[in-house]
Amino acid sequence: MENQDSNPRSAIDQALGTCHDIINVHRKENRTLLTIALTVGAGCASYFMYSLLRMRLNPSSGNIETQGYIVYIFGIVVISILTALYRFHLKEISRAQQNLIAFMRIRIAASSYKDGFATEVRKSLTENAFHSDITQTNSAKNKPIESPVPGHPASELSTLVVNKLLEILIQKEKKEQSSEKTDT
Repeated sequence: MENQDSNPRSAIDQALGTCHDIINVHRKENRTLLTIALTVGAGCASYFMYSLLRMRLNPSSGNIETQGYIVYIFGIVVISILTALYRFHLKEISRAQQNLIAFMRIRIAASSYKDGFATEVRKSLTENAFHSDITQTNSAKNKPIESPVPGHPASELSTLVVNKLLEILIQKEKKEQSSEKTDT
């Protein structure tokens, strides 16, 4: 177990250091994921160029074979999963940075206790310091159907299409109801 000081300043400094460590870990993971995604993308692009070159040199070979489609589908799935993981790490970095700022606010409030500082200023620094307002920022916000796998491009796209279709149906239904009211 760690040596815990009774000094609140050292505890806040330790929390700040932990937040920095969390941010650095997630940044390292993001770099790794981005490198893998770019490598997979470059591999799929290389295979596509190879297939085109082979078709041009040997026109009797026809279109891209099943093996080519498997490579492309594999590449798309892997890149989609890596993109979702990348977005997860970005959200975690954002949360850790918000906590870092909150601990800095608490440290300022704790170290600057004076007569004029003890009232509204101190309260404004400490009140809701750790309130995180990270919400869903995609276009499906406030829509009837939410994405089952937030951050996954295929899931986001299919949810967007379904929500758009539902929106069109709802508008059409409202239009029909308004025309029925005007007819009666």
